[in-house]
Amino acid sequence: MILEHSSELQQVNALAVLATAFEEQQNFLKIAISNEADLYEEETVGPSELTAADCRRIAPFEESALIYWMGKIEKFKNLSNFDKRIIFNRYKKKKMSLDHVFLASKHKFECMNRKLILFDRFFTKLELTPLMIDGNNRDTVAHEQ
Repeated sequence: MILEHSSELQQVNALAVLATAFEEQQNFLKIAISNEADLYEEETVGPSELTAADCRRIAPFEESALIYWMGKIEKFKNLSNFDKRIIFNRYKKKKMSLDHVFLASKHKFECMNRKLILFDRFFTKLELTPLMIDGNNRDTVAHEQ
């Protein structure tokens, strides 16, 4: 009985660590994609449409934040570098996509209008092309846009 309780506490603690790391990760991303003008603006203008240039600018920060978050997973730390690289490359797009959808879900009005809000700063319309749906990456520029 005590062993079961101890195991449950360890799981809750591990989840709490990941939740805190996720919050830190999101705060880091918001700061990282800000620019100097954001410090001086008194009014929030609202989200602007996400461009391919924005994606290229944000991507390295998202990868760094994801590496930080994955480093908080206790069992991930014990893997070989080879295994870490495989797991990271296999799941990074899925994890980032889930993060975006989770955070965008807080903007119900925009979701109803088929807009996905990213980092409370950008939006993109939810119009998936066949290229995006099947995961085929034949045309990188079209895929980014």
